Amino acid sequence: MRTRPLVAAFLVASAVLACAPVKPVQMVKAVPYEGFAAAYPTGIRLVAYALPHMPTVMVSASYQVGSVDDPPGKEGLAHLVEHLSFRARTGGGATLWSRLLATGAEFNGFTQDDSTDYYEIGQPDQLDELLRLEADRLRDPLAGVDEAAFARERAVVAREMAERHAGQDEPRQLDWLRARALPGSPYARAASAESVARITLEDVRGFVRRHYTPASVILVVTGPEPGASVSARALRAMGALANDGAPARLPVAFRPPRPDLTAPVARDLEVREAPVDRPVLWLAWSMPGDADRGVPRALAAEEYVRRRLSWMQYEHAGLVRSVDTTVDRMDGVALVVAQIELTRREDAHAVLDAFRSVRRFWRGLGAGADLDDDAKRWIRDNLLLRSHLRLEALEVADAARYFRTTGEPDFVGGWQKQVAVSLTTDSKEYVERYLDDARAAALLVVPGGRAAAGPVAGVAAGADHHGPAPEEPGVAVPPVPAMRAGLARAERRRLPNGLEVVVAYRPGFRAVDARLVFRRDPGLRSDADLQYLASLASPCGIAGRIAHYNVLRATPDSLFATIHYPSDLVDQVLVNLSCRASQMTFDAPVFERLRTATVQELDRRPPGQSENERAGALLLTRVFPGEPFGVVVDAARVRGYATSAAKRFHDATFRPDRASLIIAGNVQPTPELWSRIEQLYGGWRGLDATPPAALPAVPLPARRQVVVMDRPGAQEARITLGLRIPPRALRDDPATRVLVDVMERGLFEDLRVRRALTYGVSPALIDTVRGSALFLDTTVEARQVRDAVQALLDALAAGTRGIPQEPLDRAKLRVFRDYLRQFGTSARDGGMIAEAFVQGLPADEWDTFGDRLRSVTPQRVQAAAQAAALDREVILVAGDAATLAPALRAAGLEPEVVAAKPAPAAR
Repeated sequence: MRTRPLVAAFLVASAVLACAPVKPVQMVKAVPYEGFAAAYPTGIRLVAYALPHMPTVMVSASYQVGSVDDPPGKEGLAHLVEHLSFRARTGGGATLWSRLLATGAEFNGFTQDDSTDYYEIGQPDQLDELLRLEADRLRDPLAGVDEAAFARERAVVAREMAERHAGQDEPRQLDWLRARALPGSPYARAASAESVARITLEDVRGFVRRHYTPASVILVVTGPEPGASVSARALRAMGALANDGAPARLPVAFRPPRPDLTAPVARDLEVREAPVDRPVLWLAWSMPGDADRGVPRALAAEEYVRRRLSWMQYEHAGLVRSVDTTVDRMDGVALVVAQIELTRREDAHAVLDAFRSVRRFWRGLGAGADLDDDAKRWIRDNLLLRSHLRLEALEVADAARYFRTTGEPDFVGGWQKQVAVSLTTDSKEYVERYLDDARAAALLVVPGGRAAAGPVAGVAAGADHHGPAPEEPGVAVPPVPAMRAGLARAERRRLPNGLEVVVAYRPGFRAVDARLVFRRDPGLRSDADLQYLASLASPCGIAGRIAHYNVLRATPDSLFATIHYPSDLVDQVLVNLSCRASQMTFDAPVFERLRTATVQELDRRPPGQSENERAGALLLTRVFPGEPFGVVVDAARVRGYATSAAKRFHDATFRPDRASLIIAGNVQPTPELWSRIEQLYGGWRGLDATPPAALPAVPLPARRQVVVMDRPGAQEARITLGLRIPPRALRDDPATRVLVDVMERGLFEDLRVRRALTYGVSPALIDTVRGSALFLDTTVEARQVRDAVQALLDALAAGTRGIPQEPLDRAKLRVFRDYLRQFGTSARDGGMIAEAFVQGLPADEWDTFGDRLRSVTPQRVQAAAQAAALDREVILVAGDAATLAPALRAAGLEPEVVAAKPAPAAR
């Protein structure tokens, strides 16, 4: 969990020191296993989980082959095979990709270290069809893949690896850290554009013959259907792939590489350059992985490291900007990883020494060098709680990994048992053995290395080389199913004090998501940071009574606190959340201490923004003129935050008439529940406050703007286009989302499939009550920026000319798929009800969405496109201005060049 950089030091200290000791979480009840497991004669294994509460079915085919199986020098082969399997044309027909698109199901594939996993999420009545599609993949993963298709997809993967190899993204830095922590291990090898360029079609065919066999596959199916019925359907779909009449074969033997955990770790600090904004210190400790059932202890070890970092960050706030921890899971090993963003490069050794010398860490957890029983119980119970809640939306990849590494099908109960058993034993020996400071691999990534990915030898990219993608045979498009979210049935009441209460009952899984949501008043014109500090200035401000589960969070239009818990503890949840109502009186001395602590932290830091912060602020300021997105928060500005302004915001926001209490999950709206809510929340009274005058919508940009943020030497260009659209409550949202899907799909086929210019184009909608915008984001080589920008503008213009019926029908099906994924668990339902409350949408917004989507016509999509602020786009291009500006001028665009102005610490 990364801390908020602005007030990180003070908040960490407050959460640890000021709050009362946290009572250990009550042990959650075990989730009963309602599944089915089978091994078929060809070696295919099936695990089916019955989840009656889920409205969808998920099918996954997990192949026991991953990047550790790549031949040396040809790293990326497993990943390229994953890509090519979607281009297979069974029987010479449409590609598997097109057939999957036609189902309307959500689907994807991803290559991990030890497996390659494919999944689909669709309607329960699509189970047979999805199983047949995975059977076709297994039957011939390369059907119809010729040299042209291979070259096209290899260029896409090489582009992906080139972007990753630049080192700005965390995955590439983790590759470097793995090489440092696991020298000589297959887990330490990483793909690059050059290694992908060395792969041939014959390499791919040989890899498939060796690894894409029935005996290497684990099928995982989750959904409302009983497991035995799922098995019968899987047998029919797989046919001879599951039972070919031959003697039964054993599954592929499970032998993950196991690095030597006793090998010494290099003690020097390796330094690497990358185009990062600020220096980052990485630390990693290796310990047993999934194959040795070591991950629960690794997760506990991560919690120990996180606490230790929190102490260090508090005591050395001037050196450390933020901290983060994670567990890098592999079958044969696990890495506990710490990521420490530094203020200056020169502070790396001081931070290392401080981390190694902090012994208050131990005193915070127990006496001496061991962990006391309360601390161990707290960590164990919270891991159990997290594992319980994750099962509500069971991840099929996790289930496949558990079956692969343990041979046991019951991931639901087995994982909880692993946690309970492994964390009951003494921790002292484990901590001393694996978390000793001498075993920490250290890597410092510093700003530099601007020359990133360029053209790759042996892999050409561009429109002239590959030409258009082959024409796809028509695939019938089914209609959008008639299905509702079921949230309109939620019981709603308004208490006499004005508090809106919503209880959305979803039976089937013992979980509840309770959240108290406060609408911000857009008429209060003050810095977001002032509002955030004001929100913390109360007895319940910094943390609720359930640590990590009742933390106040912020969005542009709201503040909210959420507790996600087992539903049989709903009364405890309501009591804890009620402090947001009963203990939110503004405390001026607390605000002033928070302000002082923030000023002191900012005084210790170099002024200014990072390149990415500046780019984001610049883009939002141009897209939403007049809004304070570009404000640089420095010590002088925070010092000027008036206590009276903070109190005005606090009193105007934390009122029952501006709030909604939302309870979603396996909790029935009984009279007893309503009585308890009235008892806990009915006495809440807001202070009288005159509401500010309503503000008009944020004005539109005056014209199209093209801005180049100069990053000298960069060989890539990141392009982000921002376009204003009507606010959420005023637009035809189904038609708008269909339009965005059509644009995304068209740009994907053009820029990735046909021309291999980019790995993809990512759209995003930002909605605020005063204005909304669509953003399109992609990265290309600098020399291709003209073509890429023109493609984005052409896609926007195409929508105004209308969309043919068949692409429209496909887009409607995909939008419905994405819509349905927003619901189905307590947390998802609670989040969508909260969104409707904040945006001022009607109570039946989500239940009528499907009907409104089915009725979308080409004319409605055309009207949605015409409602956008075309010719007022803001196009931000980050890269080398010396290359980019002339190319953009040649396209008829006159760019404004601005300096990236990296923070002094990044130099």
